[in-house]
Amino acid sequence: MCCDAWNNPKVYRHPTTVSWLRLEEGFIKLDMDDNSLRNPGMIGFEGLLRNSEGRWLMSFTGYEGFGSNLFL
Repeated sequence: MCCDAWNNPKVYRHPTTVSWLRLEEGFIKLDMDDNSLRNPGMIGFEGLLRNSEGRWLMSFTGYEGFGSNLFL
């Protein structure tokens, strides 16, 4: 069911420019996003951790269930 939505011609993803700002030494940055596929629909999240040099530490993804994007 999830993958069918990616093939749906009505679903359009807009390109987004992403940039990263250097942190102070010793800090870790968490970038995270969650979304709802339709409203209501399946809710998921993804994110990553970077150190103060901008190097990738780890990434994650998950599924939160079914709901509305008003409650993300």
